[in-house]
Amino acid sequence: MLSVPEKEGHVKYSCTPIDETSESIRYHLIELGIALNPLDPRHTHPEIRKEDKSILDIGCGIGQTFIASQIGREVSVVGVDIDLTPLKYGKQFYHGISYINAEAGFLPFKNEIFDLVVSRGGLPYTNIPRCTQEIARVLKPGGRIWIALIPFSAQVKHLVRSIVSVRTKDIVFRSYVIINGVVLHFGGRVFSFPWTKKYESFQTKYGFRRILKTCGFKNIEMSTKRHFLITAVK
Repeated sequence: MLSVPEKEGHVKYSCTPIDETSESIRYHLIELGIALNPLDPRHTHPEIRKEDKSILDIGCGIGQTFIASQIGREVSVVGVDIDLTPLKYGKQFYHGISYINAEAGFLPFKNEIFDLVVSRGGLPYTNIPRCTQEIARVLKPGGRIWIALIPFSAQVKHLVRSIVSVRTKDIVFRSYVIINGVVLHFGGRVFSFPWTKKYESFQTKYGFRRILKTCGFKNIEMSTKRHFLITAVK
């Protein structure tokens, strides 16, 4: 397994029972069901190759991507998430995965140690330019990325639902998300929601391709057929 440095903010595990009824755990268990069911229209999964001996999942939750992949013990798999609850749950029930509580923009790893970095929907909730730089830093030369993003259409649908339901706070927040996505598209940066450290945005092919090129990625491929998926090579 990879050697993971001790750092403040890493998971401190205990024998305290995990509340499976919590919103966070329920969400990730649903995501695990989707990951395990290729017939589910929401299902999407990264290609894992024989040469991928060290893999990082950003926004790993309970580790659903790794669990569904049935990766052998000869592969080092590390999951990073800012939410401590699913990490504790994953550590309690699923073995062979290193769970790290850390921010995606400040990955606690040495340079060039991963063959593959994946993120199934976690990146849109981060400072994307900063996180992409960190992904490039920890990825080996020739290493690959597989990232699922959130398009503009999904955020518009969310905003419309909030307007119809007259959810004022969510209307304000969804408006911020859309403005943030526009800034990301044209300016290549994002800003946090006022008075918080929360990030969220929609992504575009043009905007994300530019960020990837700035970070030194090549062989960039994008698909928006059923899911907004990005693959590239460092």
